Amino acid sequence: MPTFSALIQSSSSGAKTTLNDLSMLGRLGGRRPDEVLSKWTQDMRGKLPATEEWVARVQATVPHTPEQAKAWAAAAATPFLAATASPTMVALVNACGWGAKGVLANSLASGIQSAFYGGYIFKGCFFSVLQSVGAGGPALTTAASVVTTGVAFAGGATTLYLATKAYPHATERYRGAFQEAFAGWRQLGKAA
Repeated sequence: MPTFSALIQSSSSGAKTTLNDLSMLGRLGGRRPDEVLSKWTQDMRGKLPATEEWVARVQATVPHTPEQAKAWAAAAATPFLAATASPTMVALVNACGWGAKGVLANSLASGIQSAFYGGYIFKGCFFSVLQSVGAGGPALTTAASVVTTGVAFAGGATTLYLATKAYPHATERYRGAFQEAFAGWRQLGKAA
């Protein structure tokens, strides 16, 4: 399949027409994007090599249903959420009262400390881990890794679930390969 730059450079007059037609895509005029793309395909027929093949590939990846849009949104949001999970966790821990200088007065952390721990905090308990995270101590690295991995895993699982609902034809196509892989893993588990 030719690259986009190869399509544009196919002819100088064709390239000028293509760029003018591409600027039209920004002004949909109340039409659906697939209508505009179909019109553009008809207008460009014969002007660029492999236009129909290129457009068919683009149309195959554009979400057409709400389920497909959800799957694409989950796929796009997962890296962002995983990247922001650790700073968000630290901000929440600090907002609850576990700070760099210790437990803040009149906070959720001070209430938990007075109700459950009193003046003595056991090493390695949940409260001390939260204090270490809030103060930027050694537990922060572990907690950040666990939270980031958890968010990335949850986002990936959500994306996979939504994609199987949105693209059932692809699910059917790969079902046999997944079943073979799982059968192999089961055999490895029995052998161990």
